[in-house]
Amino acid sequence: ESKRSLGVGVIKLVVESEEEAVPQAKALIEQTRNQLSDSQLQQQLIDLVERIVVYKFPQKSREEIEAMFELSDLKQTRVYQEALAEGETKEAEKLVLKQINRRIGEIPQNITERIQELPLNDMESLGEALLDFQSLSDLVSWLER
Repeated sequence: ESKRSLGVGVIKLVVESEEEAVPQAKALIEQTRNQLSDSQLQQQLIDLVERIVVYKFPQKSREEIEAMFELSDLKQTRVYQEALAEGETKEAEKLVLKQINRRIGEIPQNITERIQELPLNDMESLGEALLDFQSLSDLVSWLER
């Protein structure tokens, strides 16, 4: 019964007005924490509620949505964690590309694109390895490994 009422609450959230969506989403998150003992199921439902709210407010930034929800709720969600990781990757990417351009000069667009596709841990490794690079061929060799 409690799972059904949570499900109905999530469905209602989809069609709820913007004014009512935030308090309803907060109540659903609280209800999820109180009624579901399975932490994985809890997290999945909280992620779903958060995604619905994000889609309901496409004009709002992540920070504005965090403020609407109270930071502690949103920081637990997968969307928040993914956004955080994506931001870290973008910052690492910008830094590594600046360092490469300073170390060996401008690099071709296809090499830049390959670097931009690297996961964060590889980007960090590249940031360390580029200290030993003397030329573009060193970078290309590293990327081919």
